[in-house]
Amino acid sequence: MRLPPRVGLLIACGLFACEAPRPSHILILSIDSLRADHLGCYGYERETSPHIDRLASEGVLFERALSSTSWTLPAHAALFTGLADSLHGVTHGGRALAAGIPTLAERLSEEGWATAAVVSGPHLHPRYGLSRGFDEYLGCMSYLDAGFRPKLSGNLHAASRQDVTGPCVVEQAGAWLDEHRDGPALLFLHFWDVHYDYLAPQPWAGRFDPEYLGSIDSSDFAHNPAISPDMESRDLEHVVALYDEEIAFTDSQVGEILARLDALGLRETTLVVLLADHGEAFFEHSRKGHQKDLHAEAIRIPLVLRGPGVPTGVRRPGPASITDVMPTVLEMLGLIPDRPTGAGSGRSLVGALGDANALADRMIFTELYAKAGALVSLEGLEQKLVRDLRTRDVTRYDLSSDPLEQEPRRASEADSKALTAYRTAVRLRAQEFPEPDAVVGIDPQSRQRLKELGYGD
Repeated sequence: MRLPPRVGLLIACGLFACEAPRPSHILILSIDSLRADHLGCYGYERETSPHIDRLASEGVLFERALSSTSWTLPAHAALFTGLADSLHGVTHGGRALAAGIPTLAERLSEEGWATAAVVSGPHLHPRYGLSRGFDEYLGCMSYLDAGFRPKLSGNLHAASRQDVTGPCVVEQAGAWLDEHRDGPALLFLHFWDVHYDYLAPQPWAGRFDPEYLGSIDSSDFAHNPAISPDMESRDLEHVVALYDEEIAFTDSQVGEILARLDALGLRETTLVVLLADHGEAFFEHSRKGHQKDLHAEAIRIPLVLRGPGVPTGVRRPGPASITDVMPTVLEMLGLIPDRPTGAGSGRSLVGALGDANALADRMIFTELYAKAGALVSLEGLEQKLVRDLRTRDVTRYDLSSDPLEQEPRRASEADSKALTAYRTAVRLRAQEFPEPDAVVGIDPQSRQRLKELGYGD
């Protein structure tokens, strides 16, 4: 039964001390394909992110935060459930989240919160089960209608790559916040534009590389043979500049929605969580794009929190995970998680807000099951272990001296056993969770195209 607004929060405050202020609104901003190291607040020299940088200066930034994987669908399932990919089960494009696995939106809806999402990329389509728990699930894909049905024939994935969705996300989000300014309310926003192809609109287009006279652009980035490991370095620099222009454009959209919070008088009572679902590779390890491996450029993401109970201007080393968002929000609201924690579960970051060493000994588990390969990794602040599930080889990186993972070493027997033990624990826990549902409603052409891109079964 849906409780009246604030009832769940009042009950929680009856059970807990309520020493920290509780937010009346939760705003989660997910920026697709955004590498942490291309933001000013993470040390990038190019001015791509003044609004995100300011947000970070007003809250807590986790210096090392990791996704659960290196592509969109399972990463968002991990975000919404607080579970590693093997536990929520949405590891392939043909799988949808099972009804028996609760989401953050469902939990807050049960507590009387209004809930909404505004999404803008193909893997946030309701068919994948990620819309559960949201009172309103709004789409900003220009090639789909309000019911998420195609409005045009042809290659929908190509249409998604060329779409400009940020302004629509901001407009829909602003209208919803205005309607729900009294709260309690959860709003999730998914910004797609940073995802390739990199086609920033004016005045951002051309901002970072106006002197370029070559012929390379980002058209059909994933399959464009001209964008290759042996391309001229100057051409690659231009492609990266195009990517950065998309970041700058999206940062401006983030700035607009933060300004809307201020205008509505919600800044002091809103917990803002900004993150990405994965990063993007530019041949640091001979590959481009994402969903190819578990290297730093593909899985290290920004993670910033600002709001009630969050200190100002603080940086934490981490490591943190995308799976930590759900338990963190629940603890900040005084709510008890639905399931016990264990291998593959996220953990609340509330303790780390006040203690720089709270996560120092932690290891983060990531996975990838894709056409390009099957990999698992276990990563802490000083070491990373990666297992190729096809060859069984385990590689070790010493992150303190090799943060960009350029010096692979053979893992010791003890390290290999540690990774095996953790993955075994996750696989055993996976038996406690329902099997994922089969995705329905994908037309044959789209399904084939997704398979070609590595997103299929």
